[in-house]
Order: sequence, then C-alpha cells, then structure tokens
Amino acid sequence: MDPSDEIRSAGSRLHGTHLHDVDFDVRNGDHRPPTHGGLDWDSMRAALSEVGYTGPMTFEVVVPKHGESPDEMARITRDFAESWAR
Repeated sequence: MDPSDEIRSAGSRLHGTHLHDVDFDVRNGDHRPPTHGGLDWDSMRAALSEVGYTGPMTFEVVVPKHGESPDEMARITRDFAESWAR
C-alpha cells in the first residue's frame, strides 16, 4: 500500500495521522524517524496538501536506524516536523 494513495483516498475524512518511516528490508523496521526508511515523504506531504489536511501530525518513532538515542530520534523527528510546517 502506498501511504500517499491512502491519504488521497481518505481525502476530507482524514482527521488524524500516525506517522513513522518503515524500512521494508529489515524485520521490525517500522517506527523509524522520518526519512530513515523507505517511504516517500515528499509524496506524502504533497498528498496531505492536495486533500487540504490541516489536522494534527502524530509521529510515533521508537526504532533507531543507526543506533540513535531516544533524544536523537526525537530531535530528528522534531526537525523534520518543523521543516514541514514551513
């Protein structure tokens, strides 16, 4: 499933998000920081914009890609989220 297609399918019915990256080549490779997996974040951002989504963006990030500490993963995710707000 392509998250961008799912966003477009939900359209105006989308009222919340659960965002994290997924490393499809690794067992238990989900819940990675944004851009630390295989998802196309630019496409997802475009889809959210297309459907006019302005609701909350909840990131659930618990699995490091390169041994990042929880604080480092939080910083990576915060920096990413702030870049989307611009």
